[in-house]
Amino acid sequence: MLKTFSLISSLMGNTYVPVEYRTIL
Repeated sequence: MLKTFSLISSLMGNTYVPVEYRTIL
């Protein structure tokens, strides 16, 4: 899950975190 979150963060520029991931994490 951390890998997926890291990948998404990289794509988002480590600025925006999707609400879905906030809920999951």
